[in-house]
Amino acid sequence: MKLYQRFLASYLCVCLIPLAFSLIVVFNLQQEIQKSIGKDQETTLRNAQSNLESCLVDASNTLDLLSQNEVLENLALRETLTGEDLYKLKGLIQTLSVANERHPSYIRSFVYFPRSGYLVSSKSTYHPALAGMATWDLGIDYETLRDGLVGNGGVDVAVRTLYRQDGNGGYLLVSKNWYDSRYQTVYASLGIVIQLEKEESFLNTSTTSMFALDADGSLFCGTQYGEEVARRLEETGQNQGKIRVSGETWLYSVYPAQSISNLRYGLLMLSSAYYRTLYPVLWQLAVELLVMLGVGIALAVFFSRRTWSPIERVLPFVEKSSGREGDYHSLKEFSQDLMDFVQEKERLLEQLVQSEERDHSLALWRYLLGFTQDSSCLSRYLEENQPYRLLAFCPAQPESLSQEGTEDMRAFLEELYKALEQVFLDRQDGVCLTIGASTVLVLVQNVVDMEEIRQKAEQTQQKTGQPLICYVSDVCSGLAEAPEAWDWVKRACDRDSFWEHTRKPGVWLAQEVLEYPGYFEDFALHRKQFVSALTTGKLEKAQRTLDTIWGQDMQNASLPVEIIRHRCGNVVEALLPYLEEEERPAAMKVISAPTVQEMKKELHAMLQKAQLREQQEQPEEKGSQLVAQVQEYIRKNYQDPFLNVSLIADRLNRNLSTLSHQYKDLTGHGLLEELHTVRLEAAKRLLKQGKTVRETAELTGYGDSRALIRAFKRYEGSTPGQFIDKK
Repeated sequence: MKLYQRFLASYLCVCLIPLAFSLIVVFNLQQEIQKSIGKDQETTLRNAQSNLESCLVDASNTLDLLSQNEVLENLALRETLTGEDLYKLKGLIQTLSVANERHPSYIRSFVYFPRSGYLVSSKSTYHPALAGMATWDLGIDYETLRDGLVGNGGVDVAVRTLYRQDGNGGYLLVSKNWYDSRYQTVYASLGIVIQLEKEESFLNTSTTSMFALDADGSLFCGTQYGEEVARRLEETGQNQGKIRVSGETWLYSVYPAQSISNLRYGLLMLSSAYYRTLYPVLWQLAVELLVMLGVGIALAVFFSRRTWSPIERVLPFVEKSSGREGDYHSLKEFSQDLMDFVQEKERLLEQLVQSEERDHSLALWRYLLGFTQDSSCLSRYLEENQPYRLLAFCPAQPESLSQEGTEDMRAFLEELYKALEQVFLDRQDGVCLTIGASTVLVLVQNVVDMEEIRQKAEQTQQKTGQPLICYVSDVCSGLAEAPEAWDWVKRACDRDSFWEHTRKPGVWLAQEVLEYPGYFEDFALHRKQFVSALTTGKLEKAQRTLDTIWGQDMQNASLPVEIIRHRCGNVVEALLPYLEEEERPAAMKVISAPTVQEMKKELHAMLQKAQLREQQEQPEEKGSQLVAQVQEYIRKNYQDPFLNVSLIADRLNRNLSTLSHQYKDLTGHGLLEELHTVRLEAAKRLLKQGKTVRETAELTGYGDSRALIRAFKRYEGSTPGQFIDKK
């Protein structure tokens, strides 16, 4: 055997064989890591499902407490609600708002009255014709929500899934029906809408994603990759494994459904995030193999004093990696493929860096919008407890750029982005983001002085050659204050658009732009006067009251746009009962008008279409006759569990509002208090005779013992049991 052959054989045995064993050890380590990840995923999914069960139990307890609300009991039996009744619902809205704040995943709380068709949410009260407004921001159909509320069919709490109309996931609806004493008639339906993404938002990061599958295996919520996992489960039936999506490998685990929600939790983890520590070792071993192989060949050639014969015998055994068939026939081909490999590696690394930058920008944007509470996405740009501001730059004359085309606007934004990075972020920490079609956002640290910001904004304007408007937040000291700062800046931009206000180029403090000292004013009183004018059929008075509402309560540039739209919705709700059926769909057009002038025009046009009838006032009867007539009717019918003040007014052929005011002026107390007084007098007599609390409640019209106990506590200051002990 020649010298170079003996040298090469010895070299391979001593050096390459141990390296090959090292590669095998590393691959075995990778398998062990995958098993450990599977166990961690299962533990995480168990905790997530436990959190969901706890959330559903809390929602069930909340609905039990809401069903005992006094306003709910008073208004559930009415087929029509007056303006005064709607005003009473304000307390119910506040109660729903408090219930909605018990858990971060509670999106909305609802109460539906089947008799009157009214829907009350934690935000507002909705007329039957406007109930669709309650779910527009949730992306679900109102009919689906209503069927979910009333479709329980029993007294227990029910949990069902609601899917968004756009196909992007869904919600969980926890519902409960409140029945009469015989459990035959539904008085009211209560529900809480839960968004799982907020319940388990801590699981959604750049390397992990949570999803949930419905009972039929379809994707309910979470990452779109969950659909690929669902198909893999249907094909293989394995709850753990790997999937390849968008050029990346993900490890998945799905936990079996054993809960009242009947959902299956799943978790995806990016494989590269857990194996990134192994990849350098693999690359290092591969490079060592190539280096040792090259050194061995070079030494063999040197010792044999030959230049080509060793290479000629070795190259046919080296498989080409460039995709071309055949073996290497020259060193030039081999070196060219090595260069191509290095260039491909550099390109992949560059794409990886760009992908990470996009992920960081997306995480920052989700945090500013409030989709996640994790402020760690800012920690790579800003330091905690160091002052910073949020600045939003947009062109002062966007119409000139939009007329020239979308490409010119995109080019301008790129130029503005580069100028802001150079001027603001050259020596200060911070980050730049492009938001929407004409805005660039800057979070910059240490620039807290307004004068310095004005100087830098002027430099940016000179670089771009376009006049700029800059909205500036107040000074922030913690990373958690960034979403609130963005809210101030965004509302300042929306306000100028709504009022069609062309602001001068320069720097504006968002808090000063949004000052609104007269936040509430007398809108509640004005709306009550407007409802009264509509009820009596006086069009001129209604027109004057509407002008007052518009001039004092709505046409005020210092008010937030959200408040103006909400007040407009309240006025439209009062007008709906007086409109023809074909005119009612135009209500949404009024509320969603893009500018204040269009809103005013549509609102006055709706009032002109209202069908009002003037009511003739009946001559007043003597006070004593009226009181006697009311008391006689109550004493004859107090045992009727459906008797209420609305029914009393109907039986006496009187207007409820007029009768309530007249009776209170004559006796000093209201109709409902008179009804409770008569029923409690009868209840005391029955309790003295030895009747139980349940029997007494049924014989006095309360229906169940809970209602009797609440009435006793309110009007007597004690419970029925305490009353019996005293006697």
